[in-house]
Formats: sequence, C-alpha cells, structure tokens
Amino acid sequence: MISNEISAREGIILNFIEKMGPLAWRKYQQRYPHVWVKDHSEIEDRSSFPPYISFRFQKEQAGVIATLRNLISTYEGELRWVLEPHFRENLPGANWLIAPGDVIAMRPALKNNSITVYEFFAKEYPLFGPVAYLDLDGLAMHFKKNIK
Repeated sequence: MISNEISAREGIILNFIEKMGPLAWRKYQQRYPHVWVKDHSEIEDRSSFPPYISFRFQKEQAGVIATLRNLISTYEGELRWVLEPHFRENLPGANWLIAPGDVIAMRPALKNNSITVYEFFAKEYPLFGPVAYLDLDGLAMHFKKNIK
C-alpha cells in the first residue's frame, strides 16, 4: 500500500481511489513538476499538457472498478472523462488510466508518431490543458462527495 497522501491538486483523486483499495502503483501528470537540469532542480510549466491519472490496485476488485466507472461517467463537467484499462502481458492486474475522452480518442491517430498524445495536445491545443486541469478539480470534488 502506498501511504504518502498526494497534496498536489492534479493527483488528489488518487487519494480517493486508494481509499477504495490499496494501490500497487500510481502516477499523474503534474502541472509544475520539479525537473533536474544539469546540477539543479527547476520547476517546469507543463500546464498545457492534459492531465492524466494512472494506477494499479494490489488486488483488483470488479466492484471497485464498477464504482469508478460510475463515478466518472456520472460527472457532469466541461469535459468527458474516461477510465481505460491497459492489460499487461503475462502479468496480473491492469494499469488504469483516467484522462479526458478527447485525449484518449486521439491516441490511435498518433500511434506511429514521434510525439505522445500529451505532447500533441500541448503543442496543437495549448489551452486544452488548463481547461482540463480546472475540470479535473471538479471531478475530484465529485469523487469527494461520492466516496465515503
């Protein structure tokens, strides 16, 4: 179980998910991550990159996944959010991704491209990221109201 609670707004949903079941792994797109440049750390502005939240449960339960799907599908915000599994070959469990539906829909078109879908959105639609981060705050509030 991962015990460190996330304080960054863009990762708070992971705290709610962890209450539903212990996580083996978690990751999220940070708006302003600290990156190492030569011999020191700097804050990099990645607010134009759309947010995502990824995780894997230690022991996945169908009921928990159904609850997550319901929470995400009933959220009425500016964007449509999706929960998507990535099944690992020859390994148990799935890595789960929560991201804006527009981002997920663009992935197949960029599959053979040299940039990620997140880099594409940052370059071609730089205002999408800030809108998505604001909407992610709303999704986090939706989780907070509905997860006890």
